[in-house]
Amino acid sequence: YPAVEHLVMHEMAHLDFVLQARTAQRNQVFTSDAANKHNFMKTMEAAIQKLRTRGLDDALITTFSEGIFNGLNLQTYNTPIDVFIEDFLYNDYAELRPYQFLSLYNLLEEAIKSVTDEQIIDLVPEAIISKAKIYSLVNALQFDHLFGVNLIEKFKATPKELQQANQFFQQFLDRKAHRKPGEEFEFIRLWAKALELDGFFALENE
Repeated sequence: YPAVEHLVMHEMAHLDFVLQARTAQRNQVFTSDAANKHNFMKTMEAAIQKLRTRGLDDALITTFSEGIFNGLNLQTYNTPIDVFIEDFLYNDYAELRPYQFLSLYNLLEEAIKSVTDEQIIDLVPEAIISKAKIYSLVNALQFDHLFGVNLIEKFKATPKELQQANQFFQQFLDRKAHRKPGEEFEFIRLWAKALELDGFFALENE
């Protein structure tokens, strides 16, 4: 990845946040079990049937479906935390900003492709694409907020998707200056519930 130094700093900030939450005895672990996966697979039934009619074998379909499940859960977990981390890095490590800009721009370009590519849209249920798009829009809104570069239109979002993303981002803005250790876990729950994704994972006290 270009400007990989930013990704290293980002992961170090993840660790810092975990250590802060542990010190405050508020750290939580993100998990998903067979029941969570079953809930997700029900949303994939039409897509799975489409793949079967195209001649794909069950092993490949399972790999594909589990990849979507894991990718969506990664967004569910990471997006609420990442906006706090990127704000922290931007404000506390000014010398990192050029790397941060290049790295986030590249990640957003990948995110845009993942929710606008015709082949992906053809295979993945619209509801799942929409939820992934909303999370990525939150990152795009922050990128515009920090660097003044607007990539939002490239996501081809509906007014409803953009409204939801703006609501999430405003919730972050309202709290970012007063974040308490571990508070980001409440954002994970809040945003997942709003997107009806809370049946796909669990957050447990460490």
